[in-house]
Amino acid sequence: MSRFTDIEFLHNFWMTKRIFAYICEQLSPTLVRQNTNFRHPVPVNKHVGTGLYWLATGTCLLTVANLFGIAKSTVCIILHEFCCEVRQVLLPEYIKMPKGDDLHEVIMGFRQKWGFSYVRRGN
Repeated sequence: MSRFTDIEFLHNFWMTKRIFAYICEQLSPTLVRQNTNFRHPVPVNKHVGTGLYWLATGTCLLTVANLFGIAKSTVCIILHEFCCEVRQVLLPEYIKMPKGDDLHEVIMGFRQKWGFSYVRRGN
């Protein structure tokens, strides 16, 4: 990924290298893996890059595996781990769910604008 120019990086990952580095830094404590006698872990930047590339392009898992030089089964594991960690680590920091009066205001807004008779908060 370091071989990309800034423009190529932006076109492939839909973000700047600086934002990518920030995401790697934020997710590193939960995505870093230990070396074992049986395997070398996928580095955090490849972990994040794989997840972001798939989310940005929606391409098939085999293509992602070939692009990043990892097995298709590893891509499946990485995507699951990456999405779970984004949800656990980044979602609470950047997306605030409405509560109380704010929630009621959002529900009423959906009712008035779109005719939804009832909007329920998801899990």
